[in-house]
Amino acid sequence: MKKYNLIPNYVRQAKKKNKNERIEENVKPNLLKRNFTTDELNKVWDTDVTYLIFKGSRAYLSTIIDLYDRKSLHIKYQSVMIINLLWIL
Repeated sequence: MKKYNLIPNYVRQAKKKNKNERIEENVKPNLLKRNFTTDELNKVWDTDVTYLIFKGSRAYLSTIIDLYDRKSLHIKYQSVMIINLLWIL
């Protein structure tokens, strides 16, 4: 290509702007307002998905707890993050 003075045309794909921008349709209302106490059993549940790394591979841990007595209602561990990790009921 250098010998014949050929220059390739590279077409760059446009980068997505504002990757971390929140999509307003997906934002749910903050019902607890950081008040993680309750006076009734099974009134407020909390959930979290955490990823763990074991021997170079990633695993996902999903827990659901009742905020009244802080006991685990459900714990699920998977090596692949799929929507079923969150749906238990």
